Amino acid sequence: MRTKTKKIPLYTGKLTIIQTEKEETLSDVAKVLNIDFDVSNYDGMACIDKHNYIVAFIDKTTPSIIAHESIHAVGFIFQEHNIRMDANNDEPIAYLLEWIVRECHRFLNIDYSK
Repeated sequence: MRTKTKKIPLYTGKLTIIQTEKEETLSDVAKVLNIDFDVSNYDGMACIDKHNYIVAFIDKTTPSIIAHESIHAVGFIFQEHNIRMDANNDEPIAYLLEWIVRECHRFLNIDYSK
């Protein structure tokens, strides 16, 4: 299991990105994080542990799964900071989503040639 943790800009807390190795599943990640939820059929997951926002992916993930889990992380961050997600003022959402997706892509070495 590979991990990377970074301080989130503008907000308190950290983002942890996890990628399983070939023989691991997200169930292995859930066990490490003490999560009692069946994620055996999931390709990605997002959760929060205090002010550590976690996104986790199987070893061969896709940009769409990264975007999906990243918006969950944005929701957790906004909820923890009592910030309302506002469709009429979505720039803060877009900024944070862009940052999370970029950090995930960098860490996961996404190959766009496929």
